[in-house]
Amino acid sequence: MSEPRSPDPDFLIVIWSRNREHIGQIYSLEPSPAAITVGRRPTSTIVLASDGVSRNHARFEKHDDGWWVFDDGSTHGTFVNEERVESARLRLGDKIRFGDTMLMLNDTAPIVNPGYNGSPTDGLTKLCNRRHLFEQIDRELQSPGQRLVFVLFDIDHFKRLNDTYGHSAGDEVLRGIASLMQEHAHPGDVLARYGGEEFVLLLPGVDRQEATARAEAIRAAIATHEFTVEGHTISVTLSVGIAQANEDTRSADALFRAADQELYAARVRSRSLPPSP
Repeated sequence: MSEPRSPDPDFLIVIWSRNREHIGQIYSLEPSPAAITVGRRPTSTIVLASDGVSRNHARFEKHDDGWWVFDDGSTHGTFVNEERVESARLRLGDKIRFGDTMLMLNDTAPIVNPGYNGSPTDGLTKLCNRRHLFEQIDRELQSPGQRLVFVLFDIDHFKRLNDTYGHSAGDEVLRGIASLMQEHAHPGDVLARYGGEEFVLLLPGVDRQEATARAEAIRAAIATHEFTVEGHTISVTLSVGIAQANEDTRSADALFRAADQELYAARVRSRSLPPSP
């Protein structure tokens, strides 16, 4: 008599991605009281600051019948073996995709080619990508006394746009926003797509007051623009968070966290304001 089949064993997650920063990273799926979260937020268990990955994208959970992946309302979806899922039980060899980042479930660590060389530009918008942005930040922070401001833009209700008009329309809006932002960029600025629906304007040699004025000009330009996509007229708004490099924000991650906190606070304030007469 054969032994009963046990639930799937713990897996190794191996990341295969166009982003050199993540390729070859290995995480072990092990049971824990809290879910193993995936997203762009620095507080995620597995941080993937890649194109198409939402701040809180998905989570892994161990149940009695094995490991499961759950989508957490991400913008671009969670795919298992190229099928979009809200939740799915996982098996050895499954390929899980978040945006442009592929995760494979292995039971042994594979050999990864270290010679991979990623592009400095985002494939969709042709702006700088996150890896190149962080390289620029690190370079700027090496200059003592250099003023540096990090402006984070996030498209409001972008998931609703994708759900209403489709992901191809969402991609067209992202490209249109990138083009409008480029019209407001000055020589020496670094304009990047941070990932998903987030953009960053890095301003070397600029103080916070000037950065605030320039961020407001971009926000207003986007708010008054109408995008025509596949016969639909689409309007979007942006939320903005600004962080200035100082003793507490002497790294790219610290600048992002500070700007993200300010962006979130701005959204909370806007929701509490009474409607315009």
